[in-house]
Amino acid sequence: MASSQGGVGAVTALQSHHYSSGPHWSPGNSQYQHQQQHHTTRSLDRALEDAVCSGILNLSGRKLREYPGMSYDLTDTTQADLSKNRLTEIPPEVCLFAPLESLNLYHNCIKCIPEAIINLQMLTYLDISRNLLSVLPKYLFNLPLKVLLVSNNKLVSIPEEIGKAKELMELDVSCNEIQVLPAQVGRLQALRELNIRKNCLHMLPEELADLPLIRLDFSCNKITEIPPAYRKLRQLQHIILDNNPMQSPPAQICLKGKVHIFKYLNIQACRMDKKPDTLDLPSLGKRCLPQPLTDRLKVLLPDDVGAALMDGVVLCHLANHICPRSVASIHVPSPAVPKLSMAKCRRNVENFLDACKKLGVPQDKLCLPHHILEERGLVKVGVTVQALLDLPTSKSAQLSGV
Repeated sequence: MASSQGGVGAVTALQSHHYSSGPHWSPGNSQYQHQQQHHTTRSLDRALEDAVCSGILNLSGRKLREYPGMSYDLTDTTQADLSKNRLTEIPPEVCLFAPLESLNLYHNCIKCIPEAIINLQMLTYLDISRNLLSVLPKYLFNLPLKVLLVSNNKLVSIPEEIGKAKELMELDVSCNEIQVLPAQVGRLQALRELNIRKNCLHMLPEELADLPLIRLDFSCNKITEIPPAYRKLRQLQHIILDNNPMQSPPAQICLKGKVHIFKYLNIQACRMDKKPDTLDLPSLGKRCLPQPLTDRLKVLLPDDVGAALMDGVVLCHLANHICPRSVASIHVPSPAVPKLSMAKCRRNVENFLDACKKLGVPQDKLCLPHHILEERGLVKVGVTVQALLDLPTSKSAQLSGV
């Protein structure tokens, strides 16, 4: 009904405009433009004058490219809304508003956050979503932020210093290009809402299990497993995980909702209690892995087996030893770069697991990437390696000749 009325109104307006006998103002008319500019200037001046009196600065949606308040004393401002403009930087003047508690910079063209922002030691709310940020600076987390919204930027990582933001209650880093969520997020003991939707995440840090989360959204990522420890998120009311290649819990359980997901996590936790499967048992890990590897590859692994395997290099060489060329490309460290990036480690690990599948390792004996990359499943890695070593020689030789 509303839409039909709107349509009639639009036609009526069009007709009256077309047949009007009065003066016709068009955007190209210089007098019209002058009046509009004069009106905008008056409106802007009024907004700045009001801000001087109220401490609330609202300059939203004015297409501003520069900060217009240079000739006004706004140092007592407590709330500033500069959203929906065309600013390319956070105005230095705003960073001098010592009492500022709320700063809205949504939908601008800001590429970096200046160090001067640390002057805002009363700032609890910062919205800098839909900008052009590629980095969150470490000093940002020295502020007493309770809400930090940085969605729709170009972030590829979050600094470990985020763990300093002890008062943070809401964090939104959705719609970026983040590959790894740092474990230090688990230190945000006030965090109630976490939105990491639409990034490039492959795993969830187990440390989140200790947070008082009410809402968790990790939809539209590449996550395959929810850590069983997440069963401890007893305050969680909303968990949003669609558009992930879930394996544990399986997709059909995830579709049934939170109750079924938590039942699954509890069952998994019980199984893990009965069957030790962590690096807390290094002696068990050493029995599972080093001997077959050293026998086949003639390499001596250190006591910290998990760390030695986490870049995937040794495992890829093992797969190629079983079946030549089963891993076509292996990223290896060099003297110039002695430690591989997480992205290269992941590619090695994924290539190793793909080779295991092609060679015939059963699905139920395949570990998941995070068991290797996070050193949190050495026994499962051992099962995969043993299954690879147990493959019939004739089969691997046949595959290598293909």
